[in-house]
Amino acid sequence: MKLFDPDSALGMATCRRAAPLVAVLMLAGGCSTTPMLPALRADEPPRFDFPEPTTTGALTIANLSVGEGARTGSQIGVVSGALWGLACGPLAVLCVPVAAALGAGAGAGAGGIVGIAGALTPEQSEQLRVRLAGARRSHDLAAELREQITRRARSHWDTPASPPKASVTVRLKDVALTSTRDEQIGLVLEVSVSAQRERAAPGSSAQEKLFICRPSPAGLAVWLDARSDYVDVTLSGCVAQIAAQVVAELARP
Repeated sequence: MKLFDPDSALGMATCRRAAPLVAVLMLAGGCSTTPMLPALRADEPPRFDFPEPTTTGALTIANLSVGEGARTGSQIGVVSGALWGLACGPLAVLCVPVAAALGAGAGAGAGGIVGIAGALTPEQSEQLRVRLAGARRSHDLAAELREQITRRARSHWDTPASPPKASVTVRLKDVALTSTRDEQIGLVLEVSVSAQRERAAPGSSAQEKLFICRPSPAGLAVWLDARSDYVDVTLSGCVAQIAAQVVAELARP
């Protein structure tokens, strides 16, 4: 006698009950909401503050192969575990989530091992760090960000009154790189922005948002080519993109 027969009336009913659980588990963690900065009218010119960048000094190079391998392994594990959980028969509604979670953990571990094999060598990582450090010495990213935002803001607001009706704090965060097993290198530039009206409700806090620029990755050889201005153009492009996004969001109708 089969412990669980999916072709039986009970098995089909159980599968129908378990299917939504599997779907929810597959989608778990994929939902997020992005906060919005306050929209400032033309008669609410903000004061922009640009504190010193919050940098650690060490360039992070994240191996995306680990994340991709673990994510794929986890998804496969969820499905496999959930299907195994159907063997509980009438209790599948309880078994499926537990089995899927166990399968996700096992799958993620196996996927992570595969991803580690795709990491850059220490020599390649050091070459990248030296290359980016050289580009940043010729690019004051904080100054470029300040100039870009200030220039764009002039087309929306006049000089802030004294005291200003709103304040906006723009902070450049760490610059990081990403790598894949086929040596595609990507840039990640983050800027934290918080904004608040001076006459905000008592006890209210400034609204904060993280702006991230992730241009399309390029090959390791492109990044290391000292004759190319790829790194300089990419850094300046990211600063301009984030500056445009910040001002557009604050000045939206």
